[in-house]
Amino acid sequence: MAEREIACPAPLDLRRTLAHARLEGPVAEASDSSALIAGHAPDGPVSMRIDIVAPRIRAEAWGPGADWMLARLPEVVGANDDPTALVPRHDVVRTAARRHPGLRMPAIALVYDSLVPTILGQRVSGFEAARGLRELNWRFGSPAPGPGDARILPAPSELAGMSYAQLHPCGIERSRARTLIAAARETIRVQEAFERSADEGARRLRAIRGIGPWTVALVRTATQGDPDIVPHGDHNLPHLVSWALGGERRGDDARMNALLAPYAGQRGRVLRLLQAVGAGPPRRAPRAAARDFSRH
Repeated sequence: MAEREIACPAPLDLRRTLAHARLEGPVAEASDSSALIAGHAPDGPVSMRIDIVAPRIRAEAWGPGADWMLARLPEVVGANDDPTALVPRHDVVRTAARRHPGLRMPAIALVYDSLVPTILGQRVSGFEAARGLRELNWRFGSPAPGPGDARILPAPSELAGMSYAQLHPCGIERSRARTLIAAARETIRVQEAFERSADEGARRLRAIRGIGPWTVALVRTATQGDPDIVPHGDHNLPHLVSWALGGERRGDDARMNALLAPYAGQRGRVLRLLQAVGAGPPRRAPRAAARDFSRH
């Protein structure tokens, strides 16, 4: 086990800061005062327990990747992020920023563990994506290092050697299985590219067959902490933005871009805040059973 302690940035809403990565990546659990992150660092499997003991943050890490993960602790909790860089231009954004001043943009850095759940979210409902991730973890994953019962995905080298027949019982159809396997084979090069620069990592990621702008944007958001990333091709986000900032029930990527233009440099932060306050249009019918992202 290795340990590290840093000053706690103020304000910090740890649960909401890690909420996106909780859904799309390696955050196994998160509350207002603690979190557990587990996944595959370049040096090997790792888990890291974070506890806020104001005015400090204490972290313990286990596994071969412990030192690598602890070195990134400030980025993981968004300590280097500046929420005050956002200048609200709409009442709903102003209210959301006032209500959630501790929501920061974290950089979890575990590319593989963010990429796999995002690929599983292509072209299917959230329920189906979660089922696929759960089945993949329990059939082929392993216990995370350290105490507790968290599990981590199969190692990239293991997933890279799998076949569609092995992944099909997890509810993963052929196209997503092919993309998962291809991504696993490129994981080391993609992680190294992101270590050099976010743009180089994104270029390397886009070169993988089956990965498009939506997948790249979500992975960058979860792993790099960029406050300006806007996912295009999403089923819900254009409607969320069009309603919150334009009073329009329906929207598309072009309209979303236009409404977010005044927030250049902070557009991703605006999206996170609008999601945090549930600023989308009221539902008039049950949610569609599946999402269709044709160029992911």
